[in-house]
Amino acid sequence: MKPQFFFNGLTGFKLSKLLLRNPRILPNLSRSSSFTVSSSAALIQDLPSTFEAKASPLQSPQFGEFLLNLKPGVALSIFNNSLALGLRRDLASYVAIVCILFASDHRHKLVSLFADLVSSKPGVDFSFPDLFDTLSRFLNRSGKLLFVLDALIRAFTVCNKPREAFDAVVQLAGRGFVPSPKSCNFLLNFMVESSDFELVMAVFEQMKSFGMSPDAYRFTILIKALCRGGKFDAAFIVLEEMKETGVMPDVITYTTLIEGLCASGKSETGSALLQTIIQKGVPVDSVLYGKVISGLCKELRLQEAEKLLQDMVKRDVPADAFSYGCLIRGYCTTGNAADLLRALELYDEMVSKYISPNYFVVSFILQCFSKRGMDSEALGYFQMFKVSGGYLDKVLYNFALNAHCKLGNMDDAIELIEEMKGHGIVPDKIHYTILICGYCRNGEMYNAQKVFSSMVKLNVEPDLVTYNVLVGGFCKHGFVKEAYELMDYMIERGLEPNAVTYSVAIENLCKGRHLKEAKELFKGLKRRGLLKK
Repeated sequence: MKPQFFFNGLTGFKLSKLLLRNPRILPNLSRSSSFTVSSSAALIQDLPSTFEAKASPLQSPQFGEFLLNLKPGVALSIFNNSLALGLRRDLASYVAIVCILFASDHRHKLVSLFADLVSSKPGVDFSFPDLFDTLSRFLNRSGKLLFVLDALIRAFTVCNKPREAFDAVVQLAGRGFVPSPKSCNFLLNFMVESSDFELVMAVFEQMKSFGMSPDAYRFTILIKALCRGGKFDAAFIVLEEMKETGVMPDVITYTTLIEGLCASGKSETGSALLQTIIQKGVPVDSVLYGKVISGLCKELRLQEAEKLLQDMVKRDVPADAFSYGCLIRGYCTTGNAADLLRALELYDEMVSKYISPNYFVVSFILQCFSKRGMDSEALGYFQMFKVSGGYLDKVLYNFALNAHCKLGNMDDAIELIEEMKGHGIVPDKIHYTILICGYCRNGEMYNAQKVFSSMVKLNVEPDLVTYNVLVGGFCKHGFVKEAYELMDYMIERGLEPNAVTYSVAIENLCKGRHLKEAKELFKGLKRRGLLKK
């Protein structure tokens, strides 16, 4: 017996119109695998009379009935396109589509469905409590409703609506629909990410009213929120409250508090707390040590950070590249020669312990060498890292390339560019600009211009820095005409020469003893009103 479709109530609505608007659904129309005709009819007939259509003939609760007689995928497709079809998504249709998705293997699509509903409010003429009141008549198991409620809460997070999420949870709880502890924890963490401390506290208190005793996870989320708000005194009070309620803080709780302290410039307090929990026998790993060491190094409390690194070794906590990297970066940052020496000693110590340095650590050292003009040393460490099989990126090649160019090793610089290409690393405008700068420094303007031309041909767009370097090179070595032509070319490319461009040109004309040209350019700028009075 063929299934009967319920179109009688759709006054003025013809199935043919629907199929003409969306002919792709025609081959897929069949009875739902999850709902029989009789169950569909029972569901729709049982909907309250308040769901009756109020406007056009197409705005009818029979739309929900129609959906229930389709395959789940087809029903969802029609529902998603219902506005284009002239159908209103009313309470009946939402109840129908939720039941369809839940009864089939499409529960994962509930979040996106509710996200659409959350985004469309207040255009919807029913409330979430109304929706769940009706759903409870068909999804009569509490576990099913909890699943749907969980999807709704996650939809609010997808739409980034923390306040609306809290209001909906309170309203639903007032009708007896209380979310699961898992959903509440998810909501609480979402409130923390939204940086609304008042909402965090409101959710925390609401969970208590649900009869959910705070556990270590919820206390930890609360501490996380307090730390983000800079309320560290309150965070320590919550820590004590945990103990008083019989909930012992775990390593995650302590890590959250210590990380918050260190991120806020209170690394000394974080270090003291670390020592306290170690004495209490709380297991501590290299990650937690690393957070404190990182914080101390950012505050340039380098001796304290080193003591902590030594304490790690003493307690058989394996030191890692992160902890060593923080110290090396800290010592490199000071710019002091003795500190640079200490950074190199730590690097050697790290390697001797078979801790592979990552490219971040190497970049700190190369950058320090570069700033101090120690280009040969930079190349030595670059080569050592390369031989060890370390990962090389554009930044590390950038330091090495710059060192070669500053030393005048242009053949080696070109060889390095080819090596990059061989490893699948495409040189960018920074690398080409460094090459141009190197050739300009050596007075090899033909090669500098050749590199520039290669950039343009490879669609690597030069920026102001590139142009300024080449203009300066031309001016310094007496190629005044070429400098002017390059500035004209800049304008053609939609890039106006700026004050730096002219300043570089005049300065380098003077350096190249082309004083006449420098004066003419200066006068020209003055006539054009480009000089500040």
